[in-house]
Amino acid sequence: MSSAVVCGLIAAVGWGIADWLARGIGMALGTFRAQLWSQAIGIVVLGVAVVVSGAGIDAFAAGTPRAWAFAGLYACLIGTASLLFFEAFGKGAVAVVAPIVGAYGAVTVAWSVVFGVEPTPQVLTGLAVVLAGVIAASVPARGTSTPGQQRGTIAALVAAFLFGTAFFVLGKEIVPTLGSLVPAFLSRLVSPVLLGAGALALKVSLAPPPRSLWPTMIAATALSSIATVVTGMGSQDGDSSVVAVLGSLSVVVTVLIATVVLREKLALHQRLGVVVAVVGIPLLAL
Repeated sequence: MSSAVVCGLIAAVGWGIADWLARGIGMALGTFRAQLWSQAIGIVVLGVAVVVSGAGIDAFAAGTPRAWAFAGLYACLIGTASLLFFEAFGKGAVAVVAPIVGAYGAVTVAWSVVFGVEPTPQVLTGLAVVLAGVIAASVPARGTSTPGQQRGTIAALVAAFLFGTAFFVLGKEIVPTLGSLVPAFLSRLVSPVLLGAGALALKVSLAPPPRSLWPTMIAATALSSIATVVTGMGSQDGDSSVVAVLGSLSVVVTVLIATVVLREKLALHQRLGVVVAVVGIPLLAL
């Protein structure tokens, strides 16, 4: 099994659990507070990792102006997408917004094709099968959607586009020179600036969360940080499309958690989607 496949699967599990936890965080704190304090935790976690691993020194030694410029673009894309992510999961139903956000892998594939990457027929088939499974597993059953979800749906659509674009930029322009840790750390620095400006303009409170919520926030941030880093690691050999699509299996993980925790029953098309997605993985690994 290739490193891209392994990293993609690890990212899927990390994001799948983090997405589930983010739902509760976003509903409890609101978009701005949830994002600000989650990013603050991420800065600490990834900052320690950058220093301990020596990745910062390596990046500054090998970095080029082009790589750093794209790293700045990546940070802005991820920062904005993360804000919209919390908005989507805080306002909309998980069953509705999860499949939309999970479609970011298709955006990464589309950018790869635009810039001349030609995946083998086997990999292309695997990507299509996994994407089809993810979409089917995430589409809510009839009668489960609720009113007032338009804002969350729009936020999810924009977040998917920004995430997909960001991960394409990460694999193509950044990781080969700067590695994966430093860009992930930089992406955590942008959100506080955006959030601070937005909070002032909208007069939104950014007060610290209650103590009872800190363990959940730390767990969610740690998992999403790990997922972001391994996505970069898996993209080092130009396999950003494979990693992104497998990472979108996080939607399946989220749906399964909802099934176990909330005892929600999966519709037939959702069960088939899980099976189809799993069947598509070996096509990427061979």
